[in-house]
Amino acid sequence: MEIKKFRDLSKILENKIPKSILKRDFFTSIIGTSPSKGARSPILWNSCYKKFNLNAEMIPMDVSLKNLPKLMSLLKDIDSFQGGSCTVPHKEKILKYIDFPDEKVKICGATNCFYKENSKFSASNTDGDGAILALSELSLKKSLKNLNFLIIGFGGAGKAISASTALQLSKGQIFLSNRTSLIEDDTFRQLKRLFNVKKITFPPDIQSLRKADVIINATSIGFKESKDLLCFNPISVTTINKSLEESIKDNLEASLHKLQSLNSKKVFFDVIYQPSKTFFLLSAEASGHKVLGGLKMNLYQAVLGFLKVNENFLHKSVNFKSIKKVMESA
Repeated sequence: MEIKKFRDLSKILENKIPKSILKRDFFTSIIGTSPSKGARSPILWNSCYKKFNLNAEMIPMDVSLKNLPKLMSLLKDIDSFQGGSCTVPHKEKILKYIDFPDEKVKICGATNCFYKENSKFSASNTDGDGAILALSELSLKKSLKNLNFLIIGFGGAGKAISASTALQLSKGQIFLSNRTSLIEDDTFRQLKRLFNVKKITFPPDIQSLRKADVIINATSIGFKESKDLLCFNPISVTTINKSLEESIKDNLEASLHKLQSLNSKKVFFDVIYQPSKTFFLLSAEASGHKVLGGLKMNLYQAVLGFLKVNENFLHKSVNFKSIKKVMESA
């Protein structure tokens, strides 16, 4: 990469970038507001570059929404830049600078993975596929393709999982439970044209929970950083209308009542992986249901993203399984 372009890059970003990328055959990045402050992608990807003997490096790029257009224009012009991953809050905004979004991206309107092909940017979204792969490892009575899914929350993760699910299901149905209206949402309209998708109440009622085989929390309810919502379960009312302690008690009692009213065993999956078991999962597990946290989804979306971005540089012997093994030990 030319020194001038390196300097231009440094002016746009809010974090320092290592000079080591000047010596690399190619480099990748994770783009967001502040991935330099804790994103795991550079650790995972760089462990793979080292293991597979590639002279490459992934670096975090902290960039404001204001400077995102300048960054994407510059990266397209840098021959050694191959692509990478994208995180909040740029997953949707970055699409303005993508030339070839795949079908999942077109449906959910967001990307977490983009890569260069013939000086043009292509994009995919591996979040949903990562979730499907994690779920497929569970011992289920019938194929995922024939199950009914209830997805709570229709933000970035909910849309990505909905898109991947709709593209893979054959007989099942998707129920969407979201706090705000979905009628004017583009993703919801596309899903309706593509598959059997139905909007239900938020939080989901007992009848909807009974119809579902797989129940997914794609909200931030239960996330350790969402302190007011940490101890709540998204299948029941989460409004703090009394003291926090009383509201939590009412929520958990209502949730346990719903869980005990189900007529068959379900799979409860949470995209959250911090903590490893949310109240959503703990209460479902206590009621005898199968549960799955978000850690495997997070790993698998990283593996799939690494494969897509670096496909042209990987030896034929490098596959999903070998990448997964390296990332698991990173």
